[in-house]
Amino acid sequence: MARILLVRHGNTIAPEGVFAGSIDNPLSERGLEQAAKLAERLKNEDIDSVYCSDKKRAIETAQSIIHARKENESYAHGCNLQIAPELQEINHGRWEGRSKDEVIRDWPDEYEEWEQDPYLFAPEGGEPAIEVVQRVIPLMRRIIKENHGKTALIVSHKATLRLIIAHFLGIPHRLYREHFELDQASLSIMMFNEQQQGKLMLFNDTSHYR
Repeated sequence: MARILLVRHGNTIAPEGVFAGSIDNPLSERGLEQAAKLAERLKNEDIDSVYCSDKKRAIETAQSIIHARKENESYAHGCNLQIAPELQEINHGRWEGRSKDEVIRDWPDEYEEWEQDPYLFAPEGGEPAIEVVQRVIPLMRRIIKENHGKTALIVSHKATLRLIIAHFLGIPHRLYREHFELDQASLSIMMFNEQQQGKLMLFNDTSHYR
């Protein structure tokens, strides 16, 4: 079995409620605190490898976990950070940096199409969820294969992680926004057998900072 820890990054400096998937925002003070508390929780986990999106908010969250583990020499191995652009958040194109209300005001037809089918439709300049699946699932299959009998940590983003979980649980991808919510600096855990069939063991746990 491969044990995969799925972590969403902490709170960022982006204003609340804006589309900011492709904007490279760092963590806010609150986000750094969330990441530190998650790191404290995970510092004794026997993690064999760490994979991370190339966005600052994900890297800072992953580095916080790695730093806490290196303070404990018994668990310092396997802490090299592997940056994987495939783990990026979905890109909302010209909606980036705008609030929902602004998007509805300026592009009402576009927003309505996205609400009806976020899997196949994307705003101008953005990517539909199907493209996220096409880039991230091959990476996930490689990570699962390389970590058979081990534990891997993945630090990524809300939509990307929800699509990963939906895919490996056999839930239709287009329903990822309806069935899953992932909070900031949350921890989810999946187990995978040799056939890469996934089992969800823990979901959206934020008990470390609540």
